[in-house]
Amino acid sequence: MRFIICCFCMLGGSVCLQLVNYISMYAESIGYSLTISALLMTFVMIGNIIGKLILGIVCDLTGVWKSMTAGTICVCIGALGMIFARKCLAALCLSALLFGFTYATATLTVSKCSLSAYGKAKGERFSGIHTSVNSAIAAASSMGAGVLFDATGNFTKVFFLSS
Repeated sequence: MRFIICCFCMLGGSVCLQLVNYISMYAESIGYSLTISALLMTFVMIGNIIGKLILGIVCDLTGVWKSMTAGTICVCIGALGMIFARKCLAALCLSALLFGFTYATATLTVSKCSLSAYGKAKGERFSGIHTSVNSAIAAASSMGAGVLFDATGNFTKVFFLSS
């Protein structure tokens, strides 16, 4: 049962991690230039760095589950911002920054959640299994995002499902 709960908790980071690949296409699909697309990717990468720093500190202070929840909330707000704030560049940049926290939730939590859920002895063994499961989910979500975009013609449903 713990294995299923851990897989579900780690799912968000794996799904959203691959959606970062589509940020540039998304920006261009809503009318922004290639320059603005690159700017959004810059904000995603800044969110990547800041997210790892902040969530690492939060993890040390409050534990992995609370830090993972905080990171997931940031990613959800970022994904929703990509949908609803697309007319305002400043809000879209902030959304991209928050969406960049997906790197922290996808990478930081796998080993920490495994250690917390299973203990040190079993946690190291299950960490590799969870990494494999997350990689498979990430690959499927990357493919799924492209198919969903092709079917709908926009990224709104992709970001909505990621949130």
